[in-house]
Amino acid sequence: MPNSQYNALLRIDIQNDFMANSRVAVPNAWQIIDNVNILSKSPFFQLVIDIRDKHSVSNESFAKWGPHCIAGSPGYNPPENLYLDDDIPVFDKGIDDKIDTLSGFENKDLAIYLQKNGIKSVYLAGLALDYCVYKTACDSVGLGFETFIIIDACKAFNENFAQGPEFKASIKKLNIKLVSTFDVLKNTAGAVK
Repeated sequence: MPNSQYNALLRIDIQNDFMANSRVAVPNAWQIIDNVNILSKSPFFQLVIDIRDKHSVSNESFAKWGPHCIAGSPGYNPPENLYLDDDIPVFDKGIDDKIDTLSGFENKDLAIYLQKNGIKSVYLAGLALDYCVYKTACDSVGLGFETFIIIDACKAFNENFAQGPEFKASIKKLNIKLVSTFDVLKNTAGAVK
């Protein structure tokens, strides 16, 4: 795996509305929190970044998904048991009411921030694997980052998505690598920031 000086962990859409009790809740989303918290404290990552859905009350994507992650609402916020730190920047997506934003890189400031900090490899964790995590991974490759999905730190709406032939063919074609939390941590000998 790459040198930790050049790695970033992107925590995608780990927000209350995707966790439970909403139309966009991802099945068993809470199961990723422990792994995400461990990864967030690992010295393997130079940067840990939150990518969040942030919508106005009139966002057109609500016709498809239902209202979610409205700016200033409890649903926009991360769950209380997610590790947070003042050093973790937040990049919002979905601010344009006319666009159904899936990829974190649709916020152009994210790529600029990663490049400015010398990041070469991007590791993705969060929700949902079959939408925003996957689209962010595809865009990450397109921007020239070595891209990894931490499979046990993600959940999908379709729980069989990661085993599907389309997903496997796509990640192989794009050279997106699947890794586990253990794969990442074994490179840091369990050290914690």
